[in-house]
Amino acid sequence: MGGNGYTSIELSALPAKPRGKAINPAWRFLTAAHGSVQGVFDGLGQIRDAKQSEKGKDARGRLARDEEDLLRAAIVFTSSGLDACAKRLVRDTVPLLID
Repeated sequence: MGGNGYTSIELSALPAKPRGKAINPAWRFLTAAHGSVQGVFDGLGQIRDAKQSEKGKDARGRLARDEEDLLRAAIVFTSSGLDACAKRLVRDTVPLLID
């Protein structure tokens, strides 16, 4: 729970990067997507903090439309980041595996 009575969203840390040069570009996509999604969650926390301090309202309960939109954006960033990571991983590793 955050200090303001609502649950803050925090992504787990990524594990250590796997070894191998072919992994590097895909790993950069993954870490960028991870950072972007955490940034969206941090933005949601700031909005909820501002809402709470602005009106002295309780930020718990149902999310406002803009807060839901941020969560939808997090889903889009996650899926596009994983897609880019997987495509790059296949592109960079399949030739090595075939050889």
